[in-house]
Amino acid sequence: MTTYKINDTALEKIQALAEKLSKRAIKLGLAPIAINAIGETWKTNDEGYSWRLTEIEIIGESPVIAGWKFLASLDHTLGNSPVIRSLVEVKSSWRSASPRCVHCNANRVRNHTYVLVNEAGEEKQVGSSCLKDFLGHADPSKVAALFEECGELLDYAQKSDGDFDEERSGKSSRFFDVAKFLAYVALRIRTDGFFISRKMIEEGKASGSTTGQSALTAMFDKSQDKDRPSEKDYELTSLVLDWAANLEPENTYQSNLKAIANSEAIDNSHTGLAASIFPAYNYAHPVVPADKKVSEYFGTVGEKFNLILTVAKTVCLGDSPYNRYDVRWLVTFKDENGNDFSWFTTGDWSTEDEGKKFAVKGTIKEHKEYKGIKQTIITRCKIEEK
Repeated sequence: MTTYKINDTALEKIQALAEKLSKRAIKLGLAPIAINAIGETWKTNDEGYSWRLTEIEIIGESPVIAGWKFLASLDHTLGNSPVIRSLVEVKSSWRSASPRCVHCNANRVRNHTYVLVNEAGEEKQVGSSCLKDFLGHADPSKVAALFEECGELLDYAQKSDGDFDEERSGKSSRFFDVAKFLAYVALRIRTDGFFISRKMIEEGKASGSTTGQSALTAMFDKSQDKDRPSEKDYELTSLVLDWAANLEPENTYQSNLKAIANSEAIDNSHTGLAASIFPAYNYAHPVVPADKKVSEYFGTVGEKFNLILTVAKTVCLGDSPYNRYDVRWLVTFKDENGNDFSWFTTGDWSTEDEGKKFAVKGTIKEHKEYKGIKQTIITRCKIEEK
C-alpha cells in the first residue's frame, strides 16, 4: 500500500479532484475513487510554525475494457524518454519506450500511447488513435482521459508528499505548538496580573489586545528575546493542559477545551479559546487564602442545633408562591469555624443585616455542595439578634 503525507491545503485539492474523478468513473461504469485518511503527523519549522500532514492512501482501480486494463499512459511530447503516468509502479523498460503501437505497427509521430495489460499479464503498447479499434469500445477516449487525470492526481500527491513549505502549503494552514503558545499566555497573565478577554475589551473594562493576541505576538517577535516564558510558566502550562485533557465535559465549552488540550498544534482561530484554559482552570480550582477557613458540613441531617451565627449574605428571591404578601429570602450564615449555613425564609431582611450576629435555633435539613463549597441547609429557625 502506497501512502502519502499531505498538508491541509494540498489535501483539499486532492479530495476535490478525487470526488470529481469518482463521479466521472461511476458514469462510465467504473469503480469510484476514494481518499482514505490513515493518520496524521506534525512538522515544525525554525520559526515555530507547525503544519499538519495527513497520511492518506488513494483507493481506486485502473479502467478495464474487453479484458484489457489501463496500466500506464506514456507522454512522448518531450521527444526522448516518455513521461509516465500510472496508478501502480510499471516495469523499468517502459521508461525508455518509443512511441510505437502494436495494433497498427505504423511508424509515425505519436504524442501519447497507452500500456495495457490482460489477465495473463501480457502488456501491450497502443497508440491513442488505435484504442477504439484495439479494444472494440465505442468511445475509449473518455476512459483514457479519466485514466490520465487519475495519474495526474497521483503525481500531485507524490509531489505534495511530506511538503510543508509555507509558500506551497499556504499561510491559512499554518499551526503552532499549543504548549508553547500557552506558556506565553501564562507569561502574559503573570506580567499583566490578570487575564484580558475580548468581552472585557468590548465592555471597556480593559484596553489593547487580548491576552491570547498578546501572547501570539510575543511568541513570534524575535526582538523581545528577554520577554520569554519562565520554567514556572511552562510548569503551569503543563498542569493546566493535563487538567483540560482529562476533563469529563459537562458542556460544549469544556468539550472544546479538552479538544484543544489533546491537540499538538492550533491555528489563529483557536487562540482565544485556548488562552481561556487558564481562567477555566482557576475557576475549577479556587484558591483559598491561608487565613480563610474552609466550610465543612455541620452536624447530621434532622439534628436540632443552637448556634451563634453571623449573616454573610442576604439575597431577595421575590414574592412567596404561597403568600403574595411575603417576600422570600436566602440568608447565608457563617459560624466561628467558617462553616456555611443557608436558610430559605420570608420576612423583613435586607442587605443591612449582613455582618450582624444572631442566636439561631433550628433543624438541619440537608447537606449540599454549591460551586464546590459545602453548605448546611437549615429550616424551622428561630432567631434573636445578639
